[in-house]
Amino acid sequence: MKKSRILTCALICAALTATLSGCSTVKKYATTNSTPDDTLSVAAGTASTVIPAATSSTEEAVTPKPTPTPTPTPTPTPTPTPTPTPTPTPEPAKVIGTPQEGDSMIVIQLVNGTGREITEFQVKDQDTDDYNDNMLADSWKTDEERTLYLDASQYKDGVKWNVRVGYGDGTASSITSYPFTEMASGTFHISDDGLLYVSFTNTATGEETDTLETERSYRNPDHQEPAEEETYNEEDYNEEDYNEEEYTEEYNEEEYYE
Repeated sequence: MKKSRILTCALICAALTATLSGCSTVKKYATTNSTPDDTLSVAAGTASTVIPAATSSTEEAVTPKPTPTPTPTPTPTPTPTPTPTPTPTPEPAKVIGTPQEGDSMIVIQLVNGTGREITEFQVKDQDTDDYNDNMLADSWKTDEERTLYLDASQYKDGVKWNVRVGYGDGTASSITSYPFTEMASGTFHISDDGLLYVSFTNTATGEETDTLETERSYRNPDHQEPAEEETYNEEDYNEEDYNEEEYTEEYNEEEYYE
């Protein structure tokens, strides 16, 4: 019995030795790459071991390529819609009277230089008693320029106009003889003595003038405008027009001594 156990142990040891030897052989073949078979069979005594062939050491491990990160498509910035600039509402033209066209229309640029707000503007000819209707649709501010439209066809030729202006405080002033046909523009003033007058450039002569002295002569009959100095022109004198006989007085000595 004891010998039987010893024999059994010897067989086991032999089997283990054969197994270890086969493993060494497999390692050698794997290192030298001398066995192309897919498997290697090693037998020792009655035991056998099947070991898969090792992969060649020259084959490099494949490194996986990184998946590229997609570049994000930029979101287009929407173009802002420009806000349309509101078109300013044009202010109505500042006028005196009704704008019209025609050969009979008198059109004059006038400035309110009176320093007072004017609420009424009326016109009449000197041969009538009543002024026409108020030609102002709104108040005429001080230093404001307006265009006067006057239809002269309703007046006879050569007429002299009177102009009346009413102020915001209820008072009024007038110009006795207004030279509409002599001006293209003018400015209303109030003199130191309270008279309304207009300054303008005479369209015929190009001279700067006004109606103040004329107005003073109407308001004060005793007021006289400065007389123009007379000048002597030799060209106006003609010797042929001089008749000595017309300028010779008869001399009667008897009458003289009587």
